[in-house]
Amino acid sequence: MSRSFWFGQVLLLAAAGPCLAAIPCSASSDPAAVVQAQVDAYNRHDVEAFLNCYSDNATVYWLDGHKEPAKGAKALRDEFEFLAKIPPAGSGFGVDVVTKTITGPTVANVEHMRGLPPGAPPVPDTLVIYEVRDGKILNCWFAPAK
Repeated sequence: MSRSFWFGQVLLLAAAGPCLAAIPCSASSDPAAVVQAQVDAYNRHDVEAFLNCYSDNATVYWLDGHKEPAKGAKALRDEFEFLAKIPPAGSGFGVDVVTKTITGPTVANVEHMRGLPPGAPPVPDTLVIYEVRDGKILNCWFAPAK
């Protein structure tokens, strides 16, 4: 193969590079794949990949009423930017999916929080319901644990 062929391949890959970050959520409209990509990004503490899984007009609701819903891209960024401040994945902080139920565009996970700081009160497993439309999370509901 010629040098120009390989140079073209490198340029092609370089041009595709920025788009690769969008692949976990935008390459598939399968609700289970979108939600799993979001969980994986959360566990990597990758705020950009995490937010990429949400629609620009997404809303996150806490059904126990302890917070107002986070509506829109800016509100979601404000709510989840703390992930960038957590040490890399070696800290163990993240969530494990205990159970998953999928019905059409809806994915219901029971999620277990892990890697909390010493002395932090335990967090009960939480039911989280995601509505996925057009390959992005449109709505997310955190059910009360108590």
